[in-house]
Amino acid sequence: MAKLSARFRSSHPLTPGRFRTGHYLAPICPDGKPAHKALVWYPTKGCSWAVKSGCTMCNFGQWSSLPDSGRLMDGFIAELDKLDPGTRYMHIGPGGSVLRDREVSPDLRKRLIGQLKKFVFLKSLGIESRAETMNSEQILEIESTLGENVTELSIDFGLESSSDLIRRVAVNKHQTREMLGNAFNAVKIANSKSSRSIVVDCYVLLKPIFLSENEAIEDCVRSINWAYDQGASTVTIFMSTVKIDTIMKFLCNVEMDYPFKYATPYYHSVWEVLKRLHPLRRRRTGVLGLTSGRPFDVGPRSCEFCKFVHEGLIATHNYTRDASILSAASEINCPCKSSWKEEIQTKVQGTLAYRFREYIDLLDAEFARNDW
Repeated sequence: MAKLSARFRSSHPLTPGRFRTGHYLAPICPDGKPAHKALVWYPTKGCSWAVKSGCTMCNFGQWSSLPDSGRLMDGFIAELDKLDPGTRYMHIGPGGSVLRDREVSPDLRKRLIGQLKKFVFLKSLGIESRAETMNSEQILEIESTLGENVTELSIDFGLESSSDLIRRVAVNKHQTREMLGNAFNAVKIANSKSSRSIVVDCYVLLKPIFLSENEAIEDCVRSINWAYDQGASTVTIFMSTVKIDTIMKFLCNVEMDYPFKYATPYYHSVWEVLKRLHPLRRRRTGVLGLTSGRPFDVGPRSCEFCKFVHEGLIATHNYTRDASILSAASEINCPCKSSWKEEIQTKVQGTLAYRFREYIDLLDAEFARNDW
């Protein structure tokens, strides 16, 4: 899959973005109380894996007008000035890996995080990096740059799936179990040497390409539980949305049978995932993916009667983690719920390993048909 993804990327280079920073607010529930986390992004060289081959659903990449470090800092400071001075929870991200020197230099990391000292009420900072880039020394360097008021540093990374087969083929995430284990261990080591709490937030994908709706639900539940078993403090479910310049987008348009032809998850599926989690784990699990610095072409499946109700309930779940939200979601009876039930009850023939081999051949043939 890595070779096919590299072939796709060479014929579909990432659409360059213009220099800009931005932010949005995400609903969270720290300590059982509703709050906002400010997610702030800024341009860097982008995700080096995305430029080379990339995950099948992601189009975070290079910028066409990457500024020098001085202009970048000016833009970042200007974006921070838009935030409430009383901001308590923040996440900063470059659309890649904060801990990879080729993407964000050590000097730039220090300068960026040093700017956060102006937020005297800041309690928690999140950063994100790919698992293979994480080491305890760099984590502790970031920790040492934080203001004394910050009590928690969250290291976030995309697990996507606990299945090696799904992660390496359906997602094309260039990570092994060893890399994932090293990432968790790096955070544990850093945490043992810090006076602050250093924790892990894992991102789990609902749903990767090549999976049926029911397979995606089952894999998401397994992956969330695996992440918690490894020591994750929180897990974030990312509902798949279809973005340009991705294999996922290509598979939405092929004239082939489902699930080779891709369809986004139903909103109903995220409630099924949450329902299957132990209550203590469900309360530590959020849902994102519907808001991004990179717009999407296709969102989760719904009908005109339920879309905004689902989105409102997802936000309410993120704010409260109240079990009654699941009950309210289960009472949504709309035309697409019948279609969802029918789809998750439909069995797909063949094991994942067998089907993935077949799908790789089909994808290769589709690429050849397009003269790539």
